[in-house]
Amino acid sequence: MVKINEDLNLSIDIRIFQEKILKIFKVEDLSRITIYPELQDKIIKYAKNENAMKIIGIAYKKTDSWVMELNEILENLDGYIEIIDELKDEDFQNNILIDNLISLISIKNNYFEINTISKLKNIETIKNNICNDILEGKIKNKKYKELKKIAILELLYNIDYEYAENIVRKYGVDIKNIETINDKEEKIKEIILNLKEILNNEENNLYELYKTGKWKKEKIDLITFENKCINLFARIYNESFNISPIKIEEDKYKDKKVEVFKINDEFNFLVRVEGAYSYWEEPENFEENLNNIKINLNGNPKTYIAQNSMAVARPNGPIYGYDKDLSNNLLLMAPWDIISNNANLSFSPSSVKWNFENGIEFRTPEKLLNNMRFSHNEIVTLKWSYNEKIKKVQKDKPNFIVYFNDLIKDELDYREKDDWRISKKAATQLEIPIIIINREEILLKEKEKIIKSLKNFTKTLEENILEKIIIEFENNRSSMRYVKEELKEKYFTEKDRKKFFEIVEKEIIKIRKINYSKYKIIIKKLLEIIEEEINKYTTNTKIINKFAEEDINFYKRKYAYLVKLMNQNVDIYKE
Repeated sequence: MVKINEDLNLSIDIRIFQEKILKIFKVEDLSRITIYPELQDKIIKYAKNENAMKIIGIAYKKTDSWVMELNEILENLDGYIEIIDELKDEDFQNNILIDNLISLISIKNNYFEINTISKLKNIETIKNNICNDILEGKIKNKKYKELKKIAILELLYNIDYEYAENIVRKYGVDIKNIETINDKEEKIKEIILNLKEILNNEENNLYELYKTGKWKKEKIDLITFENKCINLFARIYNESFNISPIKIEEDKYKDKKVEVFKINDEFNFLVRVEGAYSYWEEPENFEENLNNIKINLNGNPKTYIAQNSMAVARPNGPIYGYDKDLSNNLLLMAPWDIISNNANLSFSPSSVKWNFENGIEFRTPEKLLNNMRFSHNEIVTLKWSYNEKIKKVQKDKPNFIVYFNDLIKDELDYREKDDWRISKKAATQLEIPIIIINREEILLKEKEKIIKSLKNFTKTLEENILEKIIIEFENNRSSMRYVKEELKEKYFTEKDRKKFFEIVEKEIIKIRKINYSKYKIIIKKLLEIIEEEINKYTTNTKIINKFAEEDINFYKRKYAYLVKLMNQNVDIYKE
C-alpha cells in the first residue's frame, strides 16, 4: 500500500484494517480511501454493523467506477440504520429489495418516510399511492415547490427532483443533437430529453401529459446512470481526436534523441500545462516525477483545443498532449475553467453537482469550443489508475509534448530558448515526441477562412454564414489571452471585429430598399447571434470573466443599434 500511496503514514487510520473492511475493498481502492480521513471515519463507524457493511459492499461492487456514490451513501446511512438492522440473511438474497434500499439511501430526501422493513417491502405501493394522490390534488405540501414534478419523476424513473436537475444541467444542453450509435445510447438520450421536458414544463398541464403515456416508465439506477451519460460523451470525444503531424527533424537532449513533428493542418486533442496557476519547479526527471504518485487529487485537468481555438492555461512548465481513449476515464467538463481542485477530491463525477464552483456542463466537442469565451475550457480525466497486470498505480502519461511558437519569426530561434530545453528534457525522459504548433501560421489560415466566408456572405446574403463567421472569429480571439502582445495586436483584434461589423451593416442596409423582408431576417439572425455571444460570458452559475466587459459592451451596443434599425419604418428608405 505504501508503494501505491507514499503518504500513507500521514493519512491512514489504522482501524481501516479491520477484517470486515478488508473483505470488501481491493487493496488499490483501500489505498485511495486512506487518503481521506473523513471517509475512513464513516466506514469505520459501521465496521461493527454486519448488515451495514454488507450494504456498503454491495453498493461498492455495483459499478466499474470503484467507489461510485459510496461517500453519498455513507452520508445518508444513519437515517436508514433502523431498516438496515432489521434485514435478515434471506433479505440479502432479494435483489429488488436491496436495490430499492440502496436507491433510497442514495437520495437525501426521504419523501415517502420509508423507515421500516415492512414499508421498504411495500415501497412501490406506498410511492404510487402518494404520488397519484399528489397528481390528483389530494395532497398538497408548501414545503416542496415542484410537487407534481417530484411525483412524476418518482413514478416514472424512481429519482428525486434534485437528481433529475443535476442530470439535465450537466448532460442535457446538447443531448438533442447527439447522434447515438446503439440502443443503450438512445435510451440514455431519451431519458435525458424526457427529464428535460418534465423539468421545463408548466405544472398546470403536467398531469395531463403524464396520463397520455408520452414518457415511458424506466427505473433509473442512481449509482450507474450518470456513468452511462459520461461514457456517451467520452465516445464522442474519442471520435473527435484528430492529429496528423509531419516529422520535421530529430533533436537531442543529453545525447538522447527526440522526434520533432509539426502541425500544419486541422487538429483536435487535449493538453495540460504543467504548473498552470500554481508553483512549479522543474523536476530532475520527468518520468520519475510523473510516476511519483501522491494521490491527493483524483482528477487531471486538461483543455480541449483545435486549430480555431488554441486556448491553453497560463504556461509554466511543459505542455502535455493527449489523444487517448477517454472510456472509463472522463470525470468532469465545462466550456470554462471549472476551478476543479475541490471537485477532484470527490469519489465520483456524479457526486459533483452541476452548480459546483463555476458550474459543470458537458458539451459536444464543437459546442465546447464554440461556447468557450474564458481563458480556456476544462476537461477533467482520471489522474491515475491501477494496472492489474503489474500491480502498480500509474499516472496519466501524455502521448506527446506540445510546443507553441507564437510568431512565424520564432521558428528562427526557438531552439535557443529555455522552454524548448525543458520540452526536450520532458520528451526524452518520457520517451514521447514533441509536436510544434506555430500559432501565427494557424491564425493566418483561420483569418483567410473568415475573409472567404465574409465575401461569400456579400454575394449570397445567407444569414447562417454570419453565425459561422462570428463564432469562428470569437473562438480565435478568446484563445489569445496568454500569447505574445505582438500576436494579439495582429490577429482577431477589436479593430478587426469593428471592421467586420461595418462591412456586414453596409451590406444589409443596401438591401433594405429592394428586399425589406430579407433585411429583417438578417437583422433578426444577427440579434440572435449577438444575444448568444453575450450569454457565453456567463457560466451556468455566475459571471466570472473579469476580462470580458469590453467584449460584452461591444455586443450590447451592436444589439441596441440593430434593434433601432429593426424598428425603423420601411417607408423611410423608399425613394
